Amino acid sequence: MVICLLVVLSAGIGALTTPAAQDALVHHLSLPKDYIRAGRILDLPYNYFSYFPAAMEMLFLYGLLVCGAGMATLLHHFFGVATFFAILAGGKYLQVGLRSRLLAATAFLTIPTVWMEMSWAYIDLTLTFYITLSMLALLRWRETKDFAWCCLFGFALGGALSTKYTTLFVGVIVPLLILFVLKEHKQTTFKAVLKYMFVPGGITFLVSLVWFVRNVIWTNNPLFPFLLNVFPSNNIGWDAERAATTLVILSRYGGDKSFLDYLLLPFKLSFLARYESDQYYQGIIGAFYIFTLFIFFIYFLFYKEDT
Repeated sequence: MVICLLVVLSAGIGALTTPAAQDALVHHLSLPKDYIRAGRILDLPYNYFSYFPAAMEMLFLYGLLVCGAGMATLLHHFFGVATFFAILAGGKYLQVGLRSRLLAATAFLTIPTVWMEMSWAYIDLTLTFYITLSMLALLRWRETKDFAWCCLFGFALGGALSTKYTTLFVGVIVPLLILFVLKEHKQTTFKAVLKYMFVPGGITFLVSLVWFVRNVIWTNNPLFPFLLNVFPSNNIGWDAERAATTLVILSRYGGDKSFLDYLLLPFKLSFLARYESDQYYQGIIGAFYIFTLFIFFIYFLFYKEDT
C-alpha cells in the first residue's frame, strides 16, 4: 500500500503542474477550451480530433471551468485510482485473497505508462476503467446468472465507446465471450442468444449514440474521420487524401508487422517499449506481466489438486 500511495501522490503532484503532454495540448484540453471561448459546443472542421467521442473531454470542460487545467488533469488521475479500486473489488467477488488482490492492483498502478498518464490530461485511463468494469460485470454475470449484470456490462462498454473509438476493437471479441458464458449456463437457444447479444449491445449503442449522431449532423459520417470511402463527407477540413495519410502515420506504431513481429509482440511490449518512439509504442508496460505468464504456466504445469 505504501508503494501505491507514493505512486498516487507523485502522479497527483504531476497532474497539478502545467500541462505539457502532446495530446492534451492538441485536443484533450484545447477542444474544451475552444468550446468555453465560444460559449457552446461547435463544429471545428480543421481539427479532426474534434469528431472523436468526447465524453472525457466534457469532464475536462467542467474541470477547466471550475479550477483550470490542474483540476481537469486530476479527473483523469482519479480514473486511474478508480481502476485500482475496481481491481481490488473485482478480486474480492472472484474470491481472490487480499494479498493477491493487492498484488494485482499494485501491478496495474505501477505500470510506467499508467503512472505517467495519471499526471496527464489524457483519456486512456478512463477507457481502462470502463473496460475493467465491463469485464468484471461479465464475470459477475457468469457467476450469478443475473441478467442485470449483463446489462451493466453493456452500460460500461457504452462508457468506453463514448471515450474512444478503440472500444470498437473490443466489440469484436465480446460476442465470443457472451457465447462462451451462455454455453456454460446451458442457455444456447436462439432466443437466449438474441437476448444476451442484443440487449447489452443495444445499451452500449444508446449510451454512446450522441457522439455518432453529432458526427452525422456535422459530416454525414458517424465514424468520421474514418471510413470516408463508405460515408462520403461534406467536411471542408478533411478528405480521403488526408485520411489515407493519417492511416499511414498510425501504421508506424509498433514498427514492422510481419508474422514474426506478431509472435514477438509480448517480448517487444515488455522489454523494448519506450516513450517518444512510434516504433516502440510510445509507452512502457514493463516486464512484470510477461514474467507472470511464465509463473502461471509453471503453476498449471505442476499443480495437483491434492496439494
